[in-house]
Amino acid sequence: MKKLIQYAYKRIKRLVLRGPILSYWVKIKVRRWQNQYIRVLTSPVLMKVKTPRNTGKTPLNKDLNRFLIICNEMWEKEDLVPEINTIVKTQLLDIKTVLNEGRIDQDKFEKAVCKMTAGTKFDAALIYLNNRWLSDDLISKIREKTTGPLLGMNLDDKAEFFGFGPGEKSDCNYSQWINRFDLNLSNCKSFKEHYESLGGNFLYSPQGVHIPIGLEAPKEGAYNRKIAFLGSAKEERVRLIQALSKKGVYVDTFGKGWPEQQWIDNTRDVFRGTQLNLGLGFASGSETLTTIKGRDFECPGVGACYLTTYNFELCEHWDLGTEILCYRTFEELIEMVTFYEKKPEACLKISRAAFERAKKEHTWAHRFRKVFKTLGFNV
Repeated sequence: MKKLIQYAYKRIKRLVLRGPILSYWVKIKVRRWQNQYIRVLTSPVLMKVKTPRNTGKTPLNKDLNRFLIICNEMWEKEDLVPEINTIVKTQLLDIKTVLNEGRIDQDKFEKAVCKMTAGTKFDAALIYLNNRWLSDDLISKIREKTTGPLLGMNLDDKAEFFGFGPGEKSDCNYSQWINRFDLNLSNCKSFKEHYESLGGNFLYSPQGVHIPIGLEAPKEGAYNRKIAFLGSAKEERVRLIQALSKKGVYVDTFGKGWPEQQWIDNTRDVFRGTQLNLGLGFASGSETLTTIKGRDFECPGVGACYLTTYNFELCEHWDLGTEILCYRTFEELIEMVTFYEKKPEACLKISRAAFERAKKEHTWAHRFRKVFKTLGFNV
């Protein structure tokens, strides 16, 4: 009976939440999430920082030979693994291979991990999974297969950490797991206090870029298109692209859900073939709260001119105006687009500067070399 009620609820919800009603419902959820997040930021609880717990074995002056990554693989195999492989032999376990009716099959999972260990254990492991996949059993199984520390990584803390993001359940928050990891990696600098107030070990580690061997900075500004956006057609993105179109600024779109959806074989070709790559740095449907995005490094890092939403953290990674471009308002975005679209050589200069900066500082290898050194490994 319970399953029948749940099924009926989902069907009714799907029928009712469409068009303007869906937009209004999403806006209400986003506004509620933003208000909750601001209340947490100003909470006196953050002033009471606890001493982080050591939940496992932290090595000291130890060699790192084998590293395991557990994730719901989307970009990790092509971008993350090749970079970490330059430091340590890395294996990836995609949970899609061990799912049964949307849930992790523990028997399949354990067999897959045992097959990968092949009689030996990993020196460290990284779990990068959404709340829905995490469990005490899963974490315990991975600990059994490692001789060293277990890392957790969250790249959407503003929505997931407290469980009140637009798509999250109130009883399902990432914060409940942080004490199960020896080190938590987050791309959100302001969450250091959140982790430490709950006794978790925290390391600020934003996303990186994979620069293939042989890729060089662009030599000329021969662009296939003026302005483009690469990413799925989420509601706030669609609104911005439509608003730009009404003002006479037309953007080529690449990704799932756009009216004239275009297939992408290589995102680097899209980025480098576009004079101005548009970015939207908002967190999970918000149009005021920003967060660091993977695209903030993937696009400029491969030698492309990137124009995105201003975020104070971006200033720590790029020189604004020299390596990337940032806008704060819709009007400023139009102003910058109309200014730079007439200056392809300026866009080329910016993309070349970004490429050189990324090679020196922003690859995934740079990120994880820092992580491994923090843990005490010899790398």
